Amino acid sequence: MRTEIQGLKAMQQKISAMFVRLNDAVFNIRIMEAERTSSRSHMRSLTGDERPSAIQMFADAGVLVKPGRPTPGEASAIFEAGSSRLEFQRLIPLLAEQENSNAFLYIDRIIVSRPAATPPFSELPTYLDARFSIRILASR
Repeated sequence: MRTEIQGLKAMQQKISAMFVRLNDAVFNIRIMEAERTSSRSHMRSLTGDERPSAIQMFADAGVLVKPGRPTPGEASAIFEAGSSRLEFQRLIPLLAEQENSNAFLYIDRIIVSRPAATPPFSELPTYLDARFSIRILASR
């Protein structure tokens, strides 16, 4: 029993660091509470300080991110994102990096298309039209 307790004490810093990392990954949903006006509810836009850090990193990379429609009983905050100025080699690493950096973030759906004006096998940079949905675990 003593060796188990000593082992836990030795791992205390790692456990605390993991707890902080996981706790920081959970988004506080109160920031996204819907405002009621004239029998309609709409979401106010979030400033950089109110967004989760992963969502802010998407915005910093040139992706337009808006809060999505909350689903009753859903334990996650939903964000709709899109970009028409990212190339494939920038988009995929951005998605992978953000998904790997937050244990409670996942990309729900991705729609990627080449603009019709860009011919196939073009030697010019091809910016994709990308639309995707992001979910982050949220506390209420």
